[in-house]
Amino acid sequence: MSISIRALLLSAAVALPGLALAASPTPVQFSAKGNAATQADQVYAAFLRSHPKARLEAASLDLWHGHTSVLAVRFVDPSTCTGDECHTVLLDQVAGRWHEMMAQRLSTLAVMPHPAAAPANLMVDGRHVWQRLADTFVPQIQSYIDGAPMVASTPVDASHAAVMASYLGAAKAFVMQSVKVGGKLGTIDVVQPTGVNCGEAGCPMVVFGNQHPVLSTTSPGLFGLAPGADTVDGVRGLVVAVVNGLDFYRWDTTAGKYEMTRTTYTSSVTPVP
Repeated sequence: MSISIRALLLSAAVALPGLALAASPTPVQFSAKGNAATQADQVYAAFLRSHPKARLEAASLDLWHGHTSVLAVRFVDPSTCTGDECHTVLLDQVAGRWHEMMAQRLSTLAVMPHPAAAPANLMVDGRHVWQRLADTFVPQIQSYIDGAPMVASTPVDASHAAVMASYLGAAKAFVMQSVKVGGKLGTIDVVQPTGVNCGEAGCPMVVFGNQHPVLSTTSPGLFGLAPGADTVDGVRGLVVAVVNGLDFYRWDTTAGKYEMTRTTYTSSVTPVP
């Protein structure tokens, strides 16, 4: 698998564990008035024309001393909000054009304490940490799961290799991680090939339950157990790191497999407004 992506995700997962939560974050104060709101109305004029009852709330954020401010925009409309959670984006201006750094449906957003010479991390809904990475923000998986992030690291014995190969292709060696998820599923085996160049998106990842595949995706390798709210019939949900962010899965009792329920990036299950 891509060493650079795996190392990047691992570093993001353990970055600043004490500092990130020690001091109080500063809440972002969104407003429908002021310069930031005027900018947002101009950027999203087409959205406002097609949603005449919608409004935009915005804030200008100084996330890195000496760098340009970031524009945070909250879309307030029945089509973009669920309860107090509304679609929110962060925009940076590069060479005169707006670039989307983050897009997420959230209730609250806060700027975390940081040294003046370093970019700030963000906190979503009081518990989820997003880390600045080049020209974007990425979610830290450990703030979305119970316990520590895991990777497949135990060599698969020969008796299982043929089964793994039938789902994972021509690779000859595999690593796995056994995890107790509870319910009728009991323990799962998260398996990835090793010793092959899988590309920038990572390697194939297959989750086996009772020797049958119950989830298949492509991942740089990190995964973890979802919070209890994602437990179905006693089976814990899963959170898997992918190249774009995080994928969330719940157990589907009828289908007998894990189904993706949402993502931290724009996708078919988490579309843009």
